[in-house]
Amino acid sequence: MEFRVVYISGSPRRKSNTDILLKAVNEVLDGDFISFQISMLNHVFPAEHARKRENAR
Repeated sequence: MEFRVVYISGSPRRKSNTDILLKAVNEVLDGDFISFQISMLNHVFPAEHARKRENAR
């Protein structure tokens, strides 16, 4: 049975210390690196704010 490691970083900064560390470990152990940055999620908040404003009218 073969296992695959998934490295997940939730740091809001690009090229953060966490990202650098996880990428270095990933090179040794092989796996998949995923980075969830706050900037990826920012588009949701204005849309949600606009929807709530419309519902308040």
